[in-house]
Amino acid sequence: MIALIGVAMIIGVADTRAQTPSRAVWDGVYTPIQANRGQDIYDKSCAECHQADLSGGGDEAAAVLRGPDFFAKWHDASLEKLFHALSNMPKTAPGSLSNDAYVDLLSFLLKKNLAGW
Repeated sequence: MIALIGVAMIIGVADTRAQTPSRAVWDGVYTPIQANRGQDIYDKSCAECHQADLSGGGDEAAAVLRGPDFFAKWHDASLEKLFHALSNMPKTAPGSLSNDAYVDLLSFLLKKNLAGW
């Protein structure tokens, strides 16, 4: 009897797991609220050099922050390394944003790069 209850419990757990939607590796990396705050920060502090569409260029030949060129540069790097690179910006005032602002900015860049080019 105990063995049958145990089997029934295992089957119940297996059924529950089968119904749970799978999660992607990016789930939970950032929240939509963080990415939205990051876009506001980007628009105020970054777009002048990196362009509104994150295409880079401008007077200072700012880096591309979206698409294949961005991916090629950062695909093997940790988020910590990207965070540190961002925290040395903007070029006119490196480190002038709070750590929370740089995290939000990073969230925005992840969102834009995961959304497609």
